[in-house]
Amino acid sequence: MQSSTTMSRVIAAGVAALIAVPSYAQSLRTPVGVAQVGLEGGVSIANFTGDDANDAKNRTGGYGGVSFIVQPAGSAIGMQTGVNYVMKGAKSSFSSGGALPTVTGGVKLGYVEVPLLVRVGVPLSVAGVAPTLIAGGSFNWRVSCSAVAESGSFSSSTDCDNALVGQDLDVKRFDAGLTVGVELPIKAGARYLVVPSVRYIRGMTNITDANGTDLKNSSINIGIGLRVR
Repeated sequence: MQSSTTMSRVIAAGVAALIAVPSYAQSLRTPVGVAQVGLEGGVSIANFTGDDANDAKNRTGGYGGVSFIVQPAGSAIGMQTGVNYVMKGAKSSFSSGGALPTVTGGVKLGYVEVPLLVRVGVPLSVAGVAPTLIAGGSFNWRVSCSAVAESGSFSSSTDCDNALVGQDLDVKRFDAGLTVGVELPIKAGARYLVVPSVRYIRGMTNITDANGTDLKNSSINIGIGLRVR
């Protein structure tokens, strides 16, 4: 009888331990981070800033790419990076007067952009909609550049690396900038997020090596993304 009682106690203790282990493990578990990866794209409204950008007007293009985010579960702070293709540049119009038509000229630029951003906002774990501020730097490598001119039905485009154009523009291959913006991640199911966003990117370096020229990129990107977590 004593042996049976002892065995019963051992079995009961074992069952209690099996029940307690998952609960104890759960109490020890800490969030190590939530990763999100997704696609994003939209409209880029670009222009130049600086002392030599007085006559510059907006040029509308597009942007698109992939984003990667790490944000600890329940935390309001995270990090974001990715790779985007962004269209930038500017245009200007001038007329010689009389019967001559107005000529619109400008520069079209294309960059591969790698942002490094800090995110501060409402944790997704406590809200279905999580307004988020983003800020940081961006590193851009030029992959295309063309000088364009349009007048009526006539248009022309010349690569910036063309010797005749390049000697005047001398556009750099690399550009660094600062980014600020706001996103509105919205839960769309257990794993998906729909993310409208607005960002302002301000170039911090001259886009050209031409002596005495003060000309920098700026753009407003308005877009939407789809992310998986």
